[in-house]
Amino acid sequence: MVDAFKELGVDGVDINPGFEPWLHPELNKEDLNKYDALIEYIKKNDLEVWLAYHCGVDPEAIKDWDWEKYKKVELATLKTWVERYHPAGINVVHEITTMESRWRKSVSIEEWARLVEEGCRLIKNLDPGILTGAGGLPYEKEMECLRKYLNVKELDFVRLNIYDQWFHTFNNYETMIKWAKNAGKKVYIGEAWRNAAFPEPGNVFPLFWEPLDIKFLEAVTLYAGTREIEAVCFWWTNLFFKYQDPDQPTKEYFKAVYQAIHDGKRTSVYRALGEIIKAERR
Repeated sequence: MVDAFKELGVDGVDINPGFEPWLHPELNKEDLNKYDALIEYIKKNDLEVWLAYHCGVDPEAIKDWDWEKYKKVELATLKTWVERYHPAGINVVHEITTMESRWRKSVSIEEWARLVEEGCRLIKNLDPGILTGAGGLPYEKEMECLRKYLNVKELDFVRLNIYDQWFHTFNNYETMIKWAKNAGKKVYIGEAWRNAAFPEPGNVFPLFWEPLDIKFLEAVTLYAGTREIEAVCFWWTNLFFKYQDPDQPTKEYFKAVYQAIHDGKRTSVYRALGEIIKAERR
């Protein structure tokens, strides 16, 4: 997959891990070795590595944590990432809506902002060259958090995740971009794809979306250029290699994606993004 990204002409690869395998490396040696090898290979190909922390996708693993435990684990993970990988950038907090949903608990705006401050300061103290970020979705609480994040002097950039393309939410994106620029922060679209409201639970990435996905890539690139946004990271990269066959179970689909990558197959979405990147480089 990294080779395919290199062929596209991208500048870097954004990875969004949780706290494992770094929290319990002795129990997760195989996964740790995979991350080590992946990040080393990305760097060997002269691509930047960007990391973004999230609390994992298994609510059962964190259900008994209190906020102090949550914060302690995240800060320890950030420290390990800096010392082990020295990435180009680390996103400390993003999509608090998603994090709170997975954790099944609510955290105050002040606590999220304090975590961003502590995380950014930790990273800068260990390696001042690493860019630090925070941000997320265009929802009320997330926007109120962003107001607080922008007061953190060690924060370099604001991350926007673009999935919801309703008119009113784009007004909110506009506001978030304006706030960031007024505070002297750079803006980065860290995730983007069309809204993930798919018609059938077992038919998650059907082929009929392919032409629309190409339009979405073009639209987001244009949006980023007209707003002087630093970079864009498109999210559902499996669609660069294969779309889902009718009635194909999701588990089988992802196996087919791995096979498509191995076989060197590419979709029209991949080829379209390559043309977009070439046009942007001219």
